Amino acid sequence: MSKIIKINDDHNIKIDIKDSNTIKSIFESYKPGENVAGDGNYGIYAVCNALNDNKLNKITSIADILQLFNITQLPNYWMSDDELAAIADYYNHDNYIYNDTNKTAIIYQKKNYNNRPAIVLYNVNNNTHWVPGTRTDKPSNKIPHKHIIINDVLPLQKLINNIKKNNSISNDTLPNDFIDIKKPLNNNNNIKSVNTYTKISNTITNNYDDKETLIDNEGTVINISQHLDKYQHKKVVELLKKFIHLFTTDTSYIKCANIDPCEIKLKQNYTDPKFNAPRRVSPQQREELKIQLDKLLNANIIRPITSKFAAPAFSVKKKEKGSYRLVVSYKELNDRVETDQYPLPRTTDLLRALEGSKYFSSLDLNSGFFQLPVKEEDQDKLAFTSCHGLFTFTRIPQGLKVSSSIFQRKLNEAFSELLYKSLVIYIDDLASYGKDFEQALNNLNNALLIMDKLNFSLKTSKCFFFNNKIELLGHIITREGIKPMDKNTKAITEFKQPTTQKEVRSFIGMCSYYRKHVKDFAKIAHPLTELIKGDNKKIDWQIEHEESFKKLKQYLISEPLLKHFDDDKHVFLTTDASITGLGAYIEQPDNNNILHPVGYASRKLLAN
Repeated sequence: MSKIIKINDDHNIKIDIKDSNTIKSIFESYKPGENVAGDGNYGIYAVCNALNDNKLNKITSIADILQLFNITQLPNYWMSDDELAAIADYYNHDNYIYNDTNKTAIIYQKKNYNNRPAIVLYNVNNNTHWVPGTRTDKPSNKIPHKHIIINDVLPLQKLINNIKKNNSISNDTLPNDFIDIKKPLNNNNNIKSVNTYTKISNTITNNYDDKETLIDNEGTVINISQHLDKYQHKKVVELLKKFIHLFTTDTSYIKCANIDPCEIKLKQNYTDPKFNAPRRVSPQQREELKIQLDKLLNANIIRPITSKFAAPAFSVKKKEKGSYRLVVSYKELNDRVETDQYPLPRTTDLLRALEGSKYFSSLDLNSGFFQLPVKEEDQDKLAFTSCHGLFTFTRIPQGLKVSSSIFQRKLNEAFSELLYKSLVIYIDDLASYGKDFEQALNNLNNALLIMDKLNFSLKTSKCFFFNNKIELLGHIITREGIKPMDKNTKAITEFKQPTTQKEVRSFIGMCSYYRKHVKDFAKIAHPLTELIKGDNKKIDWQIEHEESFKKLKQYLISEPLLKHFDDDKHVFLTTDASITGLGAYIEQPDNNNILHPVGYASRKLLAN
């Protein structure tokens, strides 16, 4: 067994990484000289050269690269071992250098090309490699002649300097920090066997503010607010380090929650559903479906089964580039499943609970439904068929009509002692909050303790800690008040003039969700609501409709902020009535006795 030596590396970023738009524009403007592995528009050398070309200091560690990619949200490409081997074969790379972490750095030396290495990130746990900006052609099974393992974030510049100085990579010319493992790789079995006794440090210290950047065990940056001072930031990092094992990026690593298995009840005297044949899919879809099935099988989220039930399954593209997810059409099963009447929380109750808070933490469960176990005797009901065979879920699936109700009930039970006191839950979105820093820190600790006890997993990229605002159910909540989310009001303001009743109804529905923010909403919307009477699909658009249409858009932009209701302050109620409707609004004074709106209410009067 080879000795592992600790590497001491300063993880310094000497640029202001908070200016993500500037960095992103620099990255995207850089044109690579040659398409070698890891040297695409978003490759590490593109990054270093682009920063250098713009008179910014180079970055020198893989952790810094990871942090920058996460901040700028630039696209990434993933490939399998065989695909990576094909690139190594094509470019005659014969050296792999592995970083002994879950997401591992690999450097290739391309022969006869100025000894310029290219870089790739390797994930030990699921045998995938991340090559920024690089695609590949058909795979091969080429195995590199040797590989080298290190056990901390790769001191990249140190290695590059050695390569330039000695014109090659060998045991004699490697820095002392590197240890050669002489056994050849065979589908990465050897690398996994030696990767059991070291672990990456989960923090990087940045020069520009001396704050630690926390990363999960898969290399994804954990989002901590930049508004915190150094003391507060340190306390948050210390807390999150205790629960670092809860954070996951890949669905493959989520766990099964330690809760009572969920029951799927069928209606009495139900008829057996039709056994569906696999849907026809393209060769590409078949390949993507196989990838999804293998991932879920490895995570014990699905298993092979024999069942009289068989819903059709297929793979669909997600928003993320190159990402797919498994979809099962449970239409026939849903007709036979008993309705679960458990209520979802009222939006107003959730928003009211957050009133007056200064610090907010968003907690997103990673594929939350897939963390809840299903009773073994009920699993056959969830069977689905595909071109790769018959499988069933061992966890709650998406697409089942009772999934959301079951999920809300289970989470409410799990966090019952915290609900509406320090935590609110809407299905798989959780928000912890506090009126001051110490209270918020304690509240978050209590929530994470329960998550740890029950074995829940969080999705790192969708968790945000100690922000001064939070997005929840289409609203932005701050200490000062509540307003609609900008992206939602943008969808309303960019809504084109309706030409059918369906489009008018859709516009009114979008606006009505925020009617609490619009004074005399019913009165303003009255001309439009008149258009959706009757069964006429076409509409006669007149001046009054155009005025109503424009007013609703304008009011949602100009008057959206509502102050939080304060139980200790006086309430001023103003009412109004007209032939078409009723209106009212509540105001409360601030510390200077200036009145601010807390909420609007209105309703349309019936013609009779």
